[in-house]
Amino acid sequence: MPFRTTGGPRTSGHRLYFSAGKRTVVAETSEPEFLVSARRLFPSYEVPQLGDRSPGRVDVTLSRDGRGFVVASLDAPAVPCKSHMDALVAFEFALSRTLATSFLDCTHIHSSGAVVDGRAVLALGESGAGKSSLAVSLISRGHRTLGDDTVFVSPTAMAVPFKRLLKVVPAVLAEMDIDPTSTVHWDPDWPEAWYDPREGAGWAPEAPIAVLALVGYAPKSPIRVTPIPSAEALSVLIGSVLSTGLSAGDSFDTLLKVVEGAQAYRMEFPSAIEGADALVSLIR
Repeated sequence: MPFRTTGGPRTSGHRLYFSAGKRTVVAETSEPEFLVSARRLFPSYEVPQLGDRSPGRVDVTLSRDGRGFVVASLDAPAVPCKSHMDALVAFEFALSRTLATSFLDCTHIHSSGAVVDGRAVLALGESGAGKSSLAVSLISRGHRTLGDDTVFVSPTAMAVPFKRLLKVVPAVLAEMDIDPTSTVHWDPDWPEAWYDPREGAGWAPEAPIAVLALVGYAPKSPIRVTPIPSAEALSVLIGSVLSTGLSAGDSFDTLLKVVEGAQAYRMEFPSAIEGADALVSLIR
């Protein structure tokens, strides 16, 4: 049955198009409801359907099989999914990765970040270190975000946002007086929620990086912020480079420029509120 996709004419095609970096990413599914879902997950990159100008390839697909759904992308094995929510999460992950790899001239840093008074602060750390909590707390304080998991660094050492929705534990949203049930695709049985920064302070512009913070969530300890030497900061930054962008070797000169222009700290924080306030104070 024909249906409307991304603002173009009615069509029998089940596709969405996203403009990311220097190319167009194409998603295709046999299930129309997932097109609506993807539009809500990536509103910053969606573009109208391209018609005759559409690339011949399809980057990410979601289809139904006898046991549920299958999500596949050009650079990864197919992922079987039993439930609608499992398929949506896999679809979002595949699209996120594909969109990220479109920013070919940037270094991709495993980090959250925000822009405060025109300068960027990046929070670096392993998964579970509290980066997403800090990102939401900074947004709740009126600071525009660079992302909660991946931040791009341009060849000129500027922080560039990756505009995918933030994936946050619902309790963290509630702590910031954000109603988790109002978030995109809310599901009480799913451990995370997708939060759209446009509901708060919004997305940050490109900005010079002023602070690098190696963060760790320590709920039973007082907040601690200690400077670290540039050599350690560079090592941490190199270790935070993701495989979706330029390699650490190709990024070395850029990362060195970042470290030379920024102050670097190690920070342990007992709550996202205190951590966010500490990061802001380091900028100011």
